[in-house]
Amino acid sequence: MKCRNCGYEIPTGVNVCPACGADQTVLAEKAETRAAKAKPAAAQRPAPAPKKEPPAVAKFFGAMKDDSLYKYALAVYNGSGVPKDVEIARYAFEELAKRGDTNAMYMFAQITLDDPRPDVKTAVYWLKTAAANGNVPANNKINYLLDQGLVTEDDLKFVDVGAIAGAQESGAKVFDMNKFSTVDLFYMGASKGWSGSGYIISDDGYFLTNAHVVTDASGNAVESLTAKVDGYSIRADVISVGDYSPLNPNGVDLALCKLSSMQGEMHPVTFADASTAHNGDTVYIIGNSLGDGSCITKGIISDRNRKLGGRTMIMTDCAINGGNSGSPLLNSAGQVIGTMCCHRMSSAGGDDAVQGMNYAVPNGTAIEFLEGCNRKVGVHMVSGDAPEGKTKTI
Repeated sequence: MKCRNCGYEIPTGVNVCPACGADQTVLAEKAETRAAKAKPAAAQRPAPAPKKEPPAVAKFFGAMKDDSLYKYALAVYNGSGVPKDVEIARYAFEELAKRGDTNAMYMFAQITLDDPRPDVKTAVYWLKTAAANGNVPANNKINYLLDQGLVTEDDLKFVDVGAIAGAQESGAKVFDMNKFSTVDLFYMGASKGWSGSGYIISDDGYFLTNAHVVTDASGNAVESLTAKVDGYSIRADVISVGDYSPLNPNGVDLALCKLSSMQGEMHPVTFADASTAHNGDTVYIIGNSLGDGSCITKGIISDRNRKLGGRTMIMTDCAINGGNSGSPLLNSAGQVIGTMCCHRMSSAGGDDAVQGMNYAVPNGTAIEFLEGCNRKVGVHMVSGDAPEGKTKTI
């Protein structure tokens, strides 16, 4: 069965998820309680009130800067120094929400829910979007609404958390969050060299990449690589390599390595709750494309459970090139959901060129691999029990 919290495939007879540590019995009881509370709430929910005409002052909102409009919206909402007018505040926060401001998304959703005839779907849309972009109060509000039976799981299913106004700002934020966590890798042997990517997973410099990035043509691990992060060139040593090889293409194409030191602003990534990933979600890749240094590309999840040989992979249409092997696949909140490893170049018969079929090793496989490395690695994870993030030692 799949874990109710992170989606990891749990072995038969095991009740506690090996990936995230969630007790399946406890999660099942929570789900039953939520469902029991939600049935009467959903049945008795009034139809949303028709949308009112915007107040006259709203026509000026589009010309106002974000910080000025937010301060004005808060003042009007609270009646601080100006007459209290929740309707004006609603339109001001909605304008900012469309620009990608997650705090405004939360406030707009709160005002919408406070209406005697609330538009629940609109409120949940903005709460989910804010939560997916790192807004902790929005995530907590969703859990509260579910626990109180005020919304149902069905209310959450329609939301595409990647489809938000201001997606370009989100992409810039994702890059800024991870630019000092992404590792550009280079190897120069006696007769051949190559490049690859990786990403830091712990405060003491452990990082993940692909097995094929750190092994030679014979499948032997190289002694060391040069890692470039935040302008620093650092020695990196190979600690453990998965069982992938040209002779075993269905093996785990992952490798655990370690930087000789952590410098500057280097910091680990955060692993996402895998259950939040859905087909069609916006995703990003940051990697050492063609060995020219880190860059970011954007796409969607084409299939979160694509079978590739004997492996289950995440398929995405994000552009990748040589050197991107080992790059992190990131959701719109800047959290890692997988590790890029390969792409398909032709059809089964080899007659047709193929584009946009690129594959990542999912988090569950990575966690399982780390558990077998016999190293204590403290990775930062997001789970339903700790939406703000927690460190798990593997």
